[in-house]
Amino acid sequence: MLPRARTLPCSTVGHRQSLPRCGGALASRPALDRLFVATASNDVDVVIVFALDRLGCDAGHLRDLLRAFDAAGVEVHAAGAKLDRVTPEGRMMTGILAEFAEMERAKISQRWSRHDHDMRVSGRLGGDVRRVAAA
Repeated sequence: MLPRARTLPCSTVGHRQSLPRCGGALASRPALDRLFVATASNDVDVVIVFALDRLGCDAGHLRDLLRAFDAAGVEVHAAGAKLDRVTPEGRMMTGILAEFAEMERAKISQRWSRHDHDMRVSGRLGGDVRRVAAA
């Protein structure tokens, strides 16, 4: 959770530490589903994320999420990024940031795939060794 969020009078619907192996690669995730339930019942005013690429699985999904939050009157704050969803220029910049977030997610996936390939080529096990040993 962001340091500033700890000082605010707020409750946490879900965060990465409580949901291991639950990144932004899937469109439906337990914490995101709980967030939308809380949003529908007007229990959420602000959503704070570490980075936009952790919220949506691609640029289109992220834009859809941001539109849904806008329609519900929920503010979205990302660490290190000022999101202005009110002005046309701000919405355009958020769209550009969403494209960069999608690119970053793809680059992370590419690096992990390359790492796994290099590990297998060198004869070392990749992935979760416990899972491989149990198989």
